[in-house]
Amino acid sequence: MRSKSQEKGTAALRGRAFRALVQIADSQYFEDRLGELIDIATVRGALGDIKDVVGRGVRSLAEGEKQRFDLATQLVDLACAVAPVDGALSVELAMGVLHVSASPRTVDHAVTIVFRAEGPEVRQFGEYLLTVGDASVRAEVREALGRAE
Repeated sequence: MRSKSQEKGTAALRGRAFRALVQIADSQYFEDRLGELIDIATVRGALGDIKDVVGRGVRSLAEGEKQRFDLATQLVDLACAVAPVDGALSVELAMGVLHVSASPRTVDHAVTIVFRAEGPEVRQFGEYLLTVGDASVRAEVREALGRAE
């Protein structure tokens, strides 16, 4: 099935626009939408940009730079967008964020990775979330891990 951007011949433009937004995701707030708006092919084309911006954001968080928005959760949301493309990379990106900033909201968003990806790294990540998450997170992770069995 072809997407609207393929039908209109705008897929390349859409990819460039997404990459441009990703490149500023460590300084601009996109609510909970940036990682949810895009198809797998576009995410695949933006993996380098996503890795770069998550790395910059993690350094900013680790250095204690003042944030105007919930940067940690936005970075985890980008890691979640990577999950269907590369589960291990998704976990690596999310863990980088969670090591420096693991608010309940950020941990809750990270559960998405366990639903979207498979593999030993993802399972191990789910086990980690069981140890750091609240009751709601633990229930969601158990559900996601149960579906993977």
